[in-house]
Amino acid sequence: MLLLMTSLALATDPVDLGVLKNSDIQVVQRRLYSQEDRLELGAHLSFLPFDLLTVTPQLMLTGAYHFTEGAAIEAHLGGGYGFKTAFFDALGVDGSLPEAYRYLANGDASFVWTPVYGKINLMGKHILHTDVYLSVGAGATLEQSLLPSDNKANGDGKDPAAYLMTVAPTIPLGIGTHLFLGPSTALRFELRDNLLIEHRIQTDTTWFRQSLGVSGGFVFYGKKKG
Repeated sequence: MLLLMTSLALATDPVDLGVLKNSDIQVVQRRLYSQEDRLELGAHLSFLPFDLLTVTPQLMLTGAYHFTEGAAIEAHLGGGYGFKTAFFDALGVDGSLPEAYRYLANGDASFVWTPVYGKINLMGKHILHTDVYLSVGAGATLEQSLLPSDNKANGDGKDPAAYLMTVAPTIPLGIGTHLFLGPSTALRFELRDNLLIEHRIQTDTTWFRQSLGVSGGFVFYGKKKG
């Protein structure tokens, strides 16, 4: 009995460790899948479902270089086609249609910040490694008018293009996640909002428009450069 009481007393007595330095602290759980100093290449299918006038499937190619685990520079190159919706056609019943543009292609460069790296326990059988990232960038979007041009033939007698095209300066904002499959592969999902400044040629006006899309795809990591 005396031995048990002595053991309890020793276990509950405070221990003076003094002043701890940063070098004295060690991380117990380390990052398993590193992105630092690696090139990331990916292909993604995306969809712009929130536009009343068009429905747009896209194919997006991405390439990123990760300077650190939390910072990267990324380039996007995308292509697709905006199909008219039934709502757009319904607006033309009375002969009046809004001047609107469909998506054709885009390119941009973004800064990517990854503040979160986490692990998810899947029913006690598997540990899923994941992260959360934010991105902001600048680029341009190629668009085509949904309405045919009403311009007359030009001076050489040739008709102008039936549907006018324009290039809109674009600011892409994104939030997404990587679900790591291994040291060199991951699934990637993103919610991306493209902020466009459109010059509408037929009415010679400038408009601000949001183009919100969702995407999912596969990425591959190259070998660490260091």
